Amino acid sequence: MSFASRHNKVNRWNIDTKGFEYRKIKDIVAEDGENVVYKVFGVMVNRGGRYGDSPSAILEKCFVNLPKHMAEEVANIIDSAEDREAIQSGKVGIEFYSYESASGNICYSANWVDL
Repeated sequence: MSFASRHNKVNRWNIDTKGFEYRKIKDIVAEDGENVVYKVFGVMVNRGGRYGDSPSAILEKCFVNLPKHMAEEVANIIDSAEDREAIQSGKVGIEFYSYESASGNICYSANWVDL
């Protein structure tokens, strides 16, 4: 692999994201309910933002912000040729759920799903 192909930013995913907006898991769960499986078209980590690294998933019509604790996992997915191929082949989904934290707050997270 050439230097340029390793370091130039390219669209790794086969989806046109023009016009996509970022959505919160909380809003998706409020709209569709919990444990609905969505096909994943790609993932990314926005590095060095105001609140640190921010992982996201690309769904059919939007980006969805994932929990901060998933940033390393998403970075590992991006680095794995096998995982990227699974996403590009339509074999990866994601489902969202809520839970109550120890302090009583409602929080949201996600699980990967094999399609």
